[in-house]
Amino acid sequence: MLLHEFNNQEKIAFLELAHLVANANGIIDEKEKVMLDTYKKEMGLEDSYELKNLQLEEIVQNFIHNRSKRIAFLESISVAFADGVYQEEQKNLIAELRQAFDISLEDYENFKAWIIKINALHIQANEMVGA
Repeated sequence: MLLHEFNNQEKIAFLELAHLVANANGIIDEKEKVMLDTYKKEMGLEDSYELKNLQLEEIVQNFIHNRSKRIAFLESISVAFADGVYQEEQKNLIAELRQAFDISLEDYENFKAWIIKINALHIQANEMVGA
């Protein structure tokens, strides 16, 4: 949604981060794959980037500005909720990311609540149009 604001370095770092979050429990399910593909398209990286499987410490260094950090954090929570299950491994990774980006617990809870609401609205929209 806000990924277009990233510079090229941040786009690549975010793609690595999204993959790390999706794979935190060792399985990337179909909904997470779709989300990762959507992110690639949104950032214009469909064919131009092959994952390097970077670690969190390597990834977070690429986000300098607070707004970029917060966008990456919000979208990472979205990845964690993509399959409807917020796995313990994903929670732990998000907690590490929250600390690395210096995001308060209150902001984390607000971001998480917003993602849950947005996901519910998407489900409702699909039901209304018969999908």
